[in-house]
Amino acid sequence: MGALKLECFTNDSTPISAGAPVLQDFDAIRKQAFEEGVRSGASAASAAFEAQKLRTLAPILEGLNDLAFAQGEARHAMLQSIRPLIEAMIATILPRAAKAGLAAEVSALVKDAASKISDTHVVITVAQSALDAVQKSLGECEATFTLSGDPDMDELSARVAWDSGLDRIDLSGAISRINDAVTQFYAIPDDLLNTGSTP
Repeated sequence: MGALKLECFTNDSTPISAGAPVLQDFDAIRKQAFEEGVRSGASAASAAFEAQKLRTLAPILEGLNDLAFAQGEARHAMLQSIRPLIEAMIATILPRAAKAGLAAEVSALVKDAASKISDTHVVITVAQSALDAVQKSLGECEATFTLSGDPDMDELSARVAWDSGLDRIDLSGAISRINDAVTQFYAIPDDLLNTGSTP
């Protein structure tokens, strides 16, 4: 019987130790890959969040824009609807109120003049139609005054003169200025009216 020969499967290469450069390179590659994965994941998560935020906010912003537009339209419609009422008040109610209040205004001016200068003589001139009302309002006034009617004066006007001063009342002019202000307001373009701004 022949002799048995055992074959050796070992080779002459040097065993790889734990601190070999190959393993060190593998650790560096693994660390770099991990860091890149973290960065990539964070970037993807951030992009997904932004996309979801836009999807969520888009209908909200659209609704807010629609609401702002609807409010502007409603404000414009409201302003236009009350214009006839405002103009009617200026044309009818204000003149009546001014006529009723003229006597009180004159009385206040006379009392003020008398309080500034004692023993002063006040000369009051009003329209003929306002004489009775002004005379009545001055019934309890302690100032010395002369009241006369001027047929050329507007019924909403008065002139109050004393030794060193002169005051005029022009309620017709005040009403006219109010009317001009309303006209100018409604002459503002619609887009500015809707925002509540003025030019």
